[in-house]
Amino acid sequence: MKRIEHFIPGIEGEGVGILARLRWPIPAGVVAAYTAAYTEPGERVLVPYCQGSEEVREILSAGRQVVALNFDPLVAMVVRTELALPPARELDGAVARLGDSPKQGVPLRRFLSELYATSCPACSRPAVADYFIWDRERGEPIVKHLHCRGCAWQGEAATVQEDLERLADLPAREMQYHYVLDRVSPPARGGSLHTRLEYLLEFYSPRNLYALAELTRKIEGLFPEGPLHQALKTLLADCLDRCSSLAPLPGRTPRRRGLRHPRRYVERNVWLAFEEAVTRVKALADARTSGLGDVLEARLAAGSGGSYVGQGLVRDLVRIQSPRSTRLILTSPPPLDSVAWSLSYLWCAWSLGAEAAAPLRPLLLQRTPDPAWYARVMAGSMAALADLLRDDGRLVLVLTDQRPTVIEALVLAADQARLGVASL
Repeated sequence: MKRIEHFIPGIEGEGVGILARLRWPIPAGVVAAYTAAYTEPGERVLVPYCQGSEEVREILSAGRQVVALNFDPLVAMVVRTELALPPARELDGAVARLGDSPKQGVPLRRFLSELYATSCPACSRPAVADYFIWDRERGEPIVKHLHCRGCAWQGEAATVQEDLERLADLPAREMQYHYVLDRVSPPARGGSLHTRLEYLLEFYSPRNLYALAELTRKIEGLFPEGPLHQALKTLLADCLDRCSSLAPLPGRTPRRRGLRHPRRYVERNVWLAFEEAVTRVKALADARTSGLGDVLEARLAAGSGGSYVGQGLVRDLVRIQSPRSTRLILTSPPPLDSVAWSLSYLWCAWSLGAEAAAPLRPLLLQRTPDPAWYARVMAGSMAALADLLRDDGRLVLVLTDQRPTVIEALVLAADQARLGVASL
């Protein structure tokens, strides 16, 4: 009998790494344990809705092949970047070239950094803020954090009139705002979808929207394609997450929450956030590669008998895998979360363009999570997956920080797909 198994680890919070707000990856070690228990070396493991590179690494490390797909093009790109990051020298060179590129007569890094210019409260010398904390009701920043290069003072201080006056000197918002809005909007403008996108862009301060728009333009102009383009777009996506007003205040625990404008929010220095993303993704690659680079180069290519990691739908698996041939399918199901869906579309369309984000467009208008709809959609996916399983095959669902309604919907979907529940 084909079986479905549910594993529910006690993990809370948003996770770590690039674009953590949109990813519920399978916890480390779980994939390795199931792969060793239910497959033989050389067999292929399927990972639909793949959300983490570690899932792929554990399967390849066990001597198995892997086909890992995600319907979200941005998540698929992030996973591939984590798996095959360009060499550190090349990535550092690309970031240096990006930072050195001219903008109004000065290097881009200086231009973007000076958008956050302030003065040191200890020595009054010019400085650059790491971030500002805004009060939404007052409509202005009330706290700044900086590290003064002149006197080495570091910490938070109240903003002064000079900081507020600098906001009035910022370039006009309209050009960058409409550049981004045109970029994320589908060809047929107007209607509720357009209104929704306008609302989502309000989660960026005018200063951060301007800086992120300029960063997007420069990346596309200097690196129009190739591995470095993919890596830099991954870093941009991380900035879109961490530089929105939905990001937690410094020192606060990140939480998944609704699309509500917080009373107080952090406005991060975009260029500094970009450099921090470079450091984070390089550290992740250094810590987890463990000699797998050559294996990934050899196996991460579509083709007969090979492995594949990328964008795709569950129904695409029938073109890669023969019916009744798979012993193990592992997945962390997509969340029943309208906030994540809205942000997925916005960040995918901003990073990759509205056409690339087309598979996510129907989710953008799902304002309220609907468990019945979710169960119907997942039943169709599970039925397609069931056709790929051998009679003794297993579909393992790993649920991380999901609500009981999601578990109930998945059990219902499994029943409709004629899968027997082996364990819960």
